[in-house]
Amino acid sequence: MNRDTGGQLQIWGWQLKELLEKKGAVQIGETSVLSRSLHAMEPTRPGQVNVLLQADAGQVFYQRSRPGEILHLDIFHSLGNIDHRRLAEEIMEKLEEPGLQAYLAGYPLTDYMDVQTGTGGGRVSGSLTYGQKESLRRAHTNHVHLAAKLPLGQWGCLVPLIGIVEEEIMVQNLQIRKVEGIKVQRKKNGEEVDMSAYSSDSDSLLKGQEQAPNRGEGGKPHHQGGAKPVSKEEQLQTALDLVEKVMNPGELKEIFSQFTPGKGRPAASYTEDYRGLLQRLQELGMLTAKKGKLHLTEKGQRMKDFLGKHFTELEYHFRRLLRKIPLRINHGSGYHRPTGGEGTRRGHLKRARPVGKGETFGELAVPETLLSAARRWSSGKGKITLRRDDLHCLEPRKAQPLDICLLIDASASMAGERLRAAKYLAQHLLLSTQDRVAVILFQEEEARLAVPFTRNLARVQRGLKEIKSRGLTPLSLGLQFTLNYIEGSRKSSRSLLFLITDGIPTVSRGSSSPGQDALAVADIIARRGLHFGCIGLAPNKKFLHEFSQRSKGNLYIIHELQGEILAQILHQERSRLQVE
Repeated sequence: MNRDTGGQLQIWGWQLKELLEKKGAVQIGETSVLSRSLHAMEPTRPGQVNVLLQADAGQVFYQRSRPGEILHLDIFHSLGNIDHRRLAEEIMEKLEEPGLQAYLAGYPLTDYMDVQTGTGGGRVSGSLTYGQKESLRRAHTNHVHLAAKLPLGQWGCLVPLIGIVEEEIMVQNLQIRKVEGIKVQRKKNGEEVDMSAYSSDSDSLLKGQEQAPNRGEGGKPHHQGGAKPVSKEEQLQTALDLVEKVMNPGELKEIFSQFTPGKGRPAASYTEDYRGLLQRLQELGMLTAKKGKLHLTEKGQRMKDFLGKHFTELEYHFRRLLRKIPLRINHGSGYHRPTGGEGTRRGHLKRARPVGKGETFGELAVPETLLSAARRWSSGKGKITLRRDDLHCLEPRKAQPLDICLLIDASASMAGERLRAAKYLAQHLLLSTQDRVAVILFQEEEARLAVPFTRNLARVQRGLKEIKSRGLTPLSLGLQFTLNYIEGSRKSSRSLLFLITDGIPTVSRGSSSPGQDALAVADIIARRGLHFGCIGLAPNKKFLHEFSQRSKGNLYIIHELQGEILAQILHQERSRLQVE
């Protein structure tokens, strides 16, 4: 590190320390806020950040006993998901630069820094598999959160780290956002800070000693009796996090019911679809593995008892989570044909019409009003002014329920998070709309109806529970089966067929080419005029683009199948169909 670089880092560090002690919070550059406290956005002023001075970040986030030990840094960006793994890699690479290494003097900052974005989080040097709770990810779709334990003399390194975060935000096709102002405020007496959306398990080393896991030989956690009692609210939140691994409270309860104290179950008896849940249960200390068998621990027994006693309440809260319509997020590149005719606002259930004589009206349709006036001006009729007969207003259109059929690829490559995302989508659509939903799956050499058109959540959950990933991808078989089913079962004049897949066809029917078989069915979809859409992954873009063109459907290419992204796309397509 040259003297100038080292000197600049030291100056930054002194300035941050002085400002933080004087004001309680510091704005760094245009995008970032640093404090030792909680931050909250001002609802009526989106550019303002409120700093809750008496809500210490270390005590609230990490249950530390002493205040002032944890630095809290937020870097703001436009609404969207920042890949936290890529971001953590950039941070670690930056901290390996000789100048910063010399400045940190061997301090392992990546071990004592946590990151959270809209895709997840955890310790920068850790597995980065934490922070997956829906409410937590949704809360971080407009900023990157960093928390760190850093000696006073080394705060200057935060400035170049902010620079690398801002660069990565722009590399990931989002924009950095300016903080218009900081308002430092004290918490009112007796006022509690609701952090339920932010609660989550993690591998953080910033936790207070009373929260840190005990470590046995090899660094693995072990669990002792006499542990601190867990509140009902904490048990409920943990149960909700676990339900997200299977997307069905009943299925989680059933899995726990299979375990009894002192009697193990072979780990190999569970399919790939349950790997994420079983791994999480072991990380939480609810299951332990011994000689190829999984055993229920004392902590696991407490969760089993909780599920038996509070199952109805768990179902209620899970339905509330499913019902939430996701924020509009950056879901990667998307290809679609334009829909919606003149006078229709795409994505809004409103239509522009002329204002009648003497009529009072609400919302003015500005583009249509100006277009009407421009046509009159161009014809030479009248002065360049607005007249009453130019006025157009927006009137709401009553949304008609749709029949939505989800055609889900259930081949082996869809195991785990991808299949869970599709299961989330089916339940979310049922609870957030008035539509009927059906689910058809295709795998190996079969296609079958998992859920017939219904408005019954229990019926949907029973059908989804039976879907297990396996085998190859018989796309043409699934498409033809679905077309036949829709023709004989739909009630609504408007039906939406959506294909969710992570691959390309690998099983042929009647020809030597699985791809040509699927394209032949795409032609049938186009002739029938069925509203069709497809969500797929980037490696398969070429085939899926041709398929969507042949079917005259809309194609969305995304980086990964995630429930919130699928839901946002389907809501967009529903709006397109309802205003046509």
